[in-house]
Amino acid sequence: MNHRWPALTAALLLAMSQIALAQPGSSRVQFREPRAKGYLLDETPAALLKAKQRPQWLRARPENDPEAAVDISSRLVVQLADERDLSRLIQDAPLTVSRRIADATFILQAPDAATAIVEAQRLAGLPEVTASAPIMRRNQSLHAAYAPAPNDPYFTNQWHLEYRNAMGAPLGVDVNARSAWPVTRGAGVTIGFGDDGVELTHPDLASRQNASFHYNFSTGTTNGGPATSSDIHATPVAGLAVAEQNNQVGVSGVAPEARFASWKIFNGATMAASDEQLGDLFQFANDAVAVQNHSWGFNSTTLNEPSLPEKLAIQNAVENGRGGRGDVIVRSTPEPRSSCGNSSDDA
Repeated sequence: MNHRWPALTAALLLAMSQIALAQPGSSRVQFREPRAKGYLLDETPAALLKAKQRPQWLRARPENDPEAAVDISSRLVVQLADERDLSRLIQDAPLTVSRRIADATFILQAPDAATAIVEAQRLAGLPEVTASAPIMRRNQSLHAAYAPAPNDPYFTNQWHLEYRNAMGAPLGVDVNARSAWPVTRGAGVTIGFGDDGVELTHPDLASRQNASFHYNFSTGTTNGGPATSSDIHATPVAGLAVAEQNNQVGVSGVAPEARFASWKIFNGATMAASDEQLGDLFQFANDAVAVQNHSWGFNSTTLNEPSLPEKLAIQNAVENGRGGRGDVIVRSTPEPRSSCGNSSDDA
């Protein structure tokens, strides 16, 4: 038996009592992400611990955007000025090192979300620590529904690829795809779709998949397909890019000879992956998957930045992916005009 636990529990209760606000059932915490950022907790960690409740997730609200709720997990990310300080900083804490994700940057595991909150705040206040925050699931949503993929005979309706009349005269703006296809149709390129899971048996997509790189980041499995009837976003997104050409069954993708990997991070319209898992997403198979498409982002009109695991992963992908040439990462523009937002709010 570990005889340090009673003393650690008392210390945690004391620390949690110090972060409680005057409002009943609420507490304020502050982390370094690496900038200081405050959160309001819907449940007081001290009360949960006293009641011997140890949830793995706790709901919180960013202090600067209370409508954008987040779920705080039992894991935390810590970045140090010198990684040799880590053992000393956590030697008496209920934390274990889960993984090292970059130089002097670690994912730590706490027994529960309340402990992770208290420890992340404690570490954030130490001079040796440059960043400390719990791993979170953030309030994000898929961008823009796309039209279902039609059949190959409907290519004439794909005005975004070619917008001309029956005589060949231009009718408006298009991407001039037919001028690109003699040069390349995407052969040899794999595109990863971070989304809600592509329908892998779709007749216009089944032959275009690169099954070796399908992955569900929220479950840690290799099944990249949809899980429920509400997972309807990724299939038309993939179809716009890689739908098979000249098969008389469906539309043509803009890169019809490219292949795709389905990277599932949503269940329907709900973000299923944490920001640790999104960090894994952005650098997944980054030598084999040359292009990433992300048609999702924060559903908020507040300036938002990626989490630390995401930042490090994106940096790794663009500096080291594709054998050092850098991965191409495409992010869709949100549609915030109805709420007076700005597409640059989502960094």
